[in-house]
Amino acid sequence: MGHPSFGKEVEPIPRHDEILQVNARLDVWVEGEGGPFPARVEEVERGKVWIAAPLVDGVPVLVKEGQRVRGRLSRPDGVYWFVTSVVARKSTPVTLLALAAPARVERTERRKYPRFPGRFPVSYRYLGPQGIPLHDWRTGETRDASEQALRVVLVRPLREPLPGQVVEVTIHTRSGAFTVAGWVIRASRLLYGVGPRYEVVLQMHEAPLEVRRKLLSAFAAASEP
Repeated sequence: MGHPSFGKEVEPIPRHDEILQVNARLDVWVEGEGGPFPARVEEVERGKVWIAAPLVDGVPVLVKEGQRVRGRLSRPDGVYWFVTSVVARKSTPVTLLALAAPARVERTERRKYPRFPGRFPVSYRYLGPQGIPLHDWRTGETRDASEQALRVVLVRPLREPLPGQVVEVTIHTRSGAFTVAGWVIRASRLLYGVGPRYEVVLQMHEAPLEVRRKLLSAFAAASEP
C-alpha cells in the first residue's frame, strides 16, 4: 500500500503524545527492511516512544540505531503518519526499540465511518460466480474495521487479490466468530514473512447491518486500552 505524499492535503496534529499512547497499535516501515510491520507502543517517556521490535515469523527484525522509521496509525477518525528514527534499543525480556518522539504527526485521511484497529485471526476464501468457493479456507489477520470496510492481511492467497475479487472472511474475535464477504477495493503485497502476503481493503456487502455492527463493537472493545 506504500505511504502517501506528506505534501498534500494533510492536517498537522500539534502533539504526538495525543496519538502515540501506550498500547496504541501501528504499522511501521523500516529503512532498508521494508514493511509494513505490525507494532505496538509499549512505553512513552520524554522525547522517546518505545515500541516492540517488529517480528517476522516470530523473529525480531534487525533494526539499528539511526535507521529511519515511518509509522502509520489508524484511529476511528482517520489515518495518521509520522517519520522518525531509532535512538535506542533494549531487551526486557522482549526487544524494544526507542523512537525519537516525532516532531510532527499528520492526518492524511478523514473517515466518514469510524474505523477501529484490531488484530484478530481470520479464515478466508475467494468466491467465484454465484458465490461458489474457489478453494479451502486459508488464514490471515485483521488490521482494522469500519461499518463498511475491513482491512485484512491474506496469507498465501490463491492468486493476487485484484480489485473486484470477492472474498469471504470469518473473523475470530473475543466476542465470537463473524462471517462477512466483500470485494477487494485495493491491495498491496507485503515484503516480509514466508510466502506471499497481501494487505487488502474489502468493501463489505454480504453481511447484515446488525452483524457488521456487532463486529465493529468487537473491534472497538479490542482497541480500548
